Amino acid sequence: MKCLRISAIPWLAVCLAAGLGLPAGCGDTDPEPSQSDGQESKPLQLSDLPPLADPIGPLDQDRLTVAAPKDWHIPSRDSRWLAHFQLSDRAVYPHIFLTVEDYPAIDNVGKDNVDVFAEKKAAALANDPEVSTLLDPVTPIAIGHFNGISYRQRGKAKGKVIERVFLETVVDGRKYTVELRTLEGDLRRYRPHLQAVAVGLKFLRPEPSTDTETPDTETPDTETPDTETSP
Repeated sequence: MKCLRISAIPWLAVCLAAGLGLPAGCGDTDPEPSQSDGQESKPLQLSDLPPLADPIGPLDQDRLTVAAPKDWHIPSRDSRWLAHFQLSDRAVYPHIFLTVEDYPAIDNVGKDNVDVFAEKKAAALANDPEVSTLLDPVTPIAIGHFNGISYRQRGKAKGKVIERVFLETVVDGRKYTVELRTLEGDLRRYRPHLQAVAVGLKFLRPEPSTDTETPDTETPDTETPDTETSP
C-alpha cells in the first residue's frame, strides 16, 4: 500500500493514497511510485511543508485569505482564478492556482462526508469527455485542518508534458480548488508547496454575537439580530 503520511502531531495524521486503482490507506512507503527522480521518500511531517509568505486577501467577497509559498512570484490578478503563484516571474513552471465555483450539492466538506464528496467528484470526472485518465484516483485527504479530496492528471502545454494535481474542498457551498501544474518529473519537488498552500487557506466566518443586552422596553421587540450569514 502506497501512501503519504503527514502527522505533525497525532491528530494531524493524513494518508494520501497514490497510484492508479489503489484504495486509500496508510503505510510508510513511497507515495509517488510513478515519479522517475530516483529518490526514496520518507513519511512527511506537517512541519516539513515549505513556509508561506504573508496572506493576501480577503478574496471571494471576503470569504478567505490565501498565502503563496515563500519567495514565489505573485502575478497580476486574473479573473480566471482567485489567486495565482509561480516559482519566479521568469519560470514557465511550476504554477499553483486557486479557483472557486458554487457547489450546491454539499454545504461543507468534513470528515463525516468527505467520502460522499469524493464519490461525486469521481463520477463527474468519469462522465467528462475532456478529462483524461487519472494518474491518481480521487482520494479523500486530511492535511491539518484541510479536509477534501486529491487527484492527479497528466496534460500537455506547448509540447511539454505537465503534471496536474488538484486539492479540493467545499466551504459554505463554494468549492475551492488548489491546483499545481508542474513539468513531468518535478512533482515530488513541488507537491509539498501545493499542500502548504491548501493548509494555509483561512476561511473568514463571522463570529457569533456576544451582545446579551435586552432591547429597550419602549421599542417593540420585532427586529432580528444584525448578524452576517454566509452565502
